[in-house]
Amino acid sequence: MINAKQMKKDQGFTLIELMIVVAIVGILAAIAYPSYTSHVNKTYRADAQADLLAAAQAAERFYTANFTYSGFSLGTAATDEYVNWSPSDGSSAKKRYTLTVVTATANTYTLRAIPTGGQTGDGAIEVDADGSRRWNPANDSTAAAGQTYW
Repeated sequence: MINAKQMKKDQGFTLIELMIVVAIVGILAAIAYPSYTSHVNKTYRADAQADLLAAAQAAERFYTANFTYSGFSLGTAATDEYVNWSPSDGSSAKKRYTLTVVTATANTYTLRAIPTGGQTGDGAIEVDADGSRRWNPANDSTAAAGQTYW
């Protein structure tokens, strides 16, 4: 038979048990958090890639209407070719990439997505009129020397 004195002594957790639980949670968090942030960065990069392809489509529509890429811009007004790219629309706190027209000549163009904000350090992404796609994870300002795919 258990008396009241023994019941009171057996209740609760010891400090060592609590510290073991905290250590296990810390180890799991140390493994999971970098994996999570890597996944988030890849997701934002995929959004920028999709937006670059949408911008390329807008450039092709511009070329169809004008028979030249000269004068094509991503625009800031409702009358321009393409407005409010998803990674860069809204507040600057939400901005992950800045999309720009690097060159737009009579027969070719180059579009670039430069990482900003929390995405800085992920590398620039580019697409050309001939369909070439590049990503340079080592350089945020240009993808010219980067991989030839993404």
